[in-house]
Order: sequence, then C-alpha cells, then structure tokens
Amino acid sequence: MKKEFSDKLHQKYPLLFGNISFECQEGWYFILDSIAQVISPDDVDVVAGQVKEKFGTLRFYYMHHSSEGAGIHPDYSRGAVRMAEWLTYSICEVCGAPGATYSGGWVSTRCSKCAGDRQRGSVREEETVEHAFGLGLGWSRIISLLSKLIANNVEHNRGPSAIVYAAKIDGRLVVTIAGGRERENGMVALINHFGNRIDEITGEPRQ
Repeated sequence: MKKEFSDKLHQKYPLLFGNISFECQEGWYFILDSIAQVISPDDVDVVAGQVKEKFGTLRFYYMHHSSEGAGIHPDYSRGAVRMAEWLTYSICEVCGAPGATYSGGWVSTRCSKCAGDRQRGSVREEETVEHAFGLGLGWSRIISLLSKLIANNVEHNRGPSAIVYAAKIDGRLVVTIAGGRERENGMVALINHFGNRIDEITGEPRQ
C-alpha cells in the first residue's frame, strides 16, 4: 500500500493499527477504513494483528479485547470483517473498482483495466448483477453479496436466516435486515459504511 494511504489509516486509528504494515494495495483502502469504523469506532476494543492479501482476497486478523456485555459484541466484529473479506473477492486491489479474481501467475483481484494479461487465467468471473430495490448497479452488487454471505452462513454455519432490505434515503444507501443476530448486524453495518464510499451506479470509490 502506498505510504499516503497507510499513513491515513495509522493516523485515524492509531490503537487499532499500531505499527503494522498493510500487505495489500490501496484499492482496498476504503474497505479497511470501513472495517475500522464499524469494529473499532472509538479505537479501543480491537487491535489488528495482520492485514494482508492472500489468494486474491483480504485477510484481516485481529484481537478483540471487550469483555462480555461491554463494547462491541465479538460476533458483530466477526460479521463485519467477514463481510469485508467477502467483498474483496470482487473489488480491484489496485484501484478499488469492481473486479474479478484472476490467476495470471498468482491469484489476484483486479478490474478489467488493471488485470492486463491476467484475464487469460480467470478464476472467478465478475458476477452478473441485477438492479435491487430500484438502486444502481454499484450498490446492488454489494447488496447481492450481503445476501449471499448470509445464505452461506445459514447453509454452512447454521446461522439465522435474515431478509435484506435496502433504500436510498437522502442520497445515502440504507440497508437493514429482518432477522439475524449480532454477526448479521455487523455485516449490514459494514455494507452501509462501505456502500456510502462508492458510487451508486459504477461501484467505483468516491474521491
């Protein structure tokens, strides 16, 4: 990650990130900022141990220091981090635009512009996304990923089912769920924060 981006994260969240190095590129800056805002808004409960790219997706390792009944619930943090990692399968690590996972020599996640020759070794194609709740494709895409992660959690971890709702209110994405527990609430919080950092139509980062 370029120094200007890593410096921003260290300055905004000194207790969360300490002196760790960000072993990924700046295309995931807004994802990392969203994680920090959701799981450690007061920069006190969580300490990151390692942040890196592995097999084309983000890995965010951390320690949770809140005692039961205090601070943010650990499952809320787990949900937010899992949602962020899930999103990075389809967000270009270089520029932050929507992308796909490629295997041109090594597995990486890139948009079509940044992929170059890697497109010849595609592992996971960009998904076809339909408009959800009358919203633009940029927002619809991450809402679709939220729904799929919740379904995956139900199938593989016996998590609770939840119905996703979304709307554009005063120009902002607002996602809610009916059902679920702390983990699903953490997923939704991450989507709400990150969704308002990207363009509703293109899904590209807002500058």
